Amino acid sequence: MSESMLQPELPEEWRVKREYYTSADLYLLEEERIFRKLWQFVGLESELPKPGDFKRAAIAGEPLLVVRGEDGAARVFYNSCRHRGAIVEERPSGHAPLFRCLYHHWCYDNRGRLVQVTMPSAYGGWFKKENYGLIEVPRQDVFRGLIFASLDPGVPPLEDCLGAAAAHLDYAMTFSGAPLEFVATYSYRIRANWKLFMENTVEGYHPFYLHGAALTERSSASQDGGGRTVDLGHHALWEGGNLQRREGMAGRLLTHVLLFPNCLALHHEPAGPFAVRQVVPESVDRTAITVYGLAPGGEAREVRLKRLKNFNASWGPGGRNGADDNRALELVQEGLKARMGGEVLIARGAEGGAEGGVADENSLRAFWRGWRC
Repeated sequence: MSESMLQPELPEEWRVKREYYTSADLYLLEEERIFRKLWQFVGLESELPKPGDFKRAAIAGEPLLVVRGEDGAARVFYNSCRHRGAIVEERPSGHAPLFRCLYHHWCYDNRGRLVQVTMPSAYGGWFKKENYGLIEVPRQDVFRGLIFASLDPGVPPLEDCLGAAAAHLDYAMTFSGAPLEFVATYSYRIRANWKLFMENTVEGYHPFYLHGAALTERSSASQDGGGRTVDLGHHALWEGGNLQRREGMAGRLLTHVLLFPNCLALHHEPAGPFAVRQVVPESVDRTAITVYGLAPGGEAREVRLKRLKNFNASWGPGGRNGADDNRALELVQEGLKARMGGEVLIARGAEGGAEGGVADENSLRAFWRGWRC
């Protein structure tokens, strides 16, 4: 039976070809046309509170180093020595007064300047240390404590790219008007395409079923009182709960903001958890996820402990929701190998405009619009 006989012809925005999740050749095009071209989240300002604090990052496989300088600025450098190209800092994060290349011990300060060259006399007069500092990525910017970088010098300004998502991101990264700060992080990998993880986080249809037991057990308000999925152009939003209002915005209990292509801001009130998810594709069917736990600054210890407990119960390595999601996405990846299984549907609520109910797929159509651009 041909694929055309399995389902009627639908508008392109309502469906996705299976090969978009399974083609290794297409994955290489994504690296070149999406990840090397757009803004990418690379870290949090609050991860780097002191000069010399650093973390490693990567965009499209290119190694980066995010560093807080003595002048207070956070900068994003290519993590590659200007001599022979070795990685300058091997540790995933930490503090260092200088960054010393293991290979020949060239040293750089926390503003990227080359400050020491071993056996320098062999270089001629043409060699000037000021010309051989670490190279910064072409574009970098900060929004509400989120550090973004782009490998494309021609990328439009960050706030222009955020567009309608900016107000929702502002909400997700604050609590009672104050910014959220970094608390802890953990990373893991799943055997599934990166796009499946992005879809799942802003898709409000599956929690009723995949997380049914957990939701019933907790009487989760995030599934009560209404909720919506919203198409924000090429970003997306899922929010739920009508239990409160603050700062003049519609009452929310849960807010998940998808920043295309691979950053997610998650905001759950009143007791958290708050988080940012960084989704880094490693191959067509392998994805690394780093979860940054956030909390309001200055809160009482007992409140912080309760918030961390809620975070771990929901999204931690042994958390109920995260474990469900990861297992389901790996099963989806395996099932998508059935080439003639029919196209994937993202058509729930498609005839109702940019905003739909909590179980509609407006947010998925927004994500795929960005992908198709």
